[in-house]
Amino acid sequence: MSQIVCPTCGIISQHNPLPTAALSTRFSELLATNTPPHDAEVDAMRQIVKESAEFVASLQAQMEKAQETLSSLQNLHSTALGVLAEAKVVLHPIRSLPRDILTEIFLHCTPFMDEGDIDIFDCGPEFDTLCPKNHPWNLSHVCQRWRDITISTPRLWSTIYLDFQRYEEISQRRCVFHGILLFERSGNLDLSLHVVSDTYGIIYDPLTSFLETSTKRWRTLTCGLPTSSLQLFSGCSFPLLRELGICYQD
Repeated sequence: MSQIVCPTCGIISQHNPLPTAALSTRFSELLATNTPPHDAEVDAMRQIVKESAEFVASLQAQMEKAQETLSSLQNLHSTALGVLAEAKVVLHPIRSLPRDILTEIFLHCTPFMDEGDIDIFDCGPEFDTLCPKNHPWNLSHVCQRWRDITISTPRLWSTIYLDFQRYEEISQRRCVFHGILLFERSGNLDLSLHVVSDTYGIIYDPLTSFLETSTKRWRTLTCGLPTSSLQLFSGCSFPLLRELGICYQD
């Protein structure tokens, strides 16, 4: 039995060489024909069987040991990768950003409707202010620090886009709940409001009560409504209104 040292990992394996008789020319000849071995060769063949079986058992034991070593190394590797990833998370530069810089980044992440010429009828679901998957709601779900910054920054909540067509399949209670939070978190800031609906039924939606009570804070108003629904705003006061856009749908 000899020892073999792996040049890569340094593992020492016990190595039993193959029986030399198995490599002889006579052995090859017997395999190539159906001729039985001579009586004198039978003992040699039995010795080959014995040594080969021992060799196979030895290899099997070494393979199992190597597999255990490999499994242990793989577990260590996986653990080390996890520690490495966690350490990088802890050291991520965004954790060290000052509050004012982080707030500015959040403001740029929010799709403000009053920046540029935007067709309110072509806005995708990412503009829906009541959807908790959109900005700024999702920013407040990352961690406690981001939540504190998001909730305490009224500008993030002061631009409101309401597409009443999307709320037909959503619980009215949930819409009202998010609407209450939205107006509360916008503080006392002027509001930029954008409302879209293709039905007259908007005037009966419970969300409209929040709209009517907040008209004195509106700075910008863009409506995409049926003409019959414009009565929703009759009798309301708009002392701060500076921009008005009305798109009729009949």
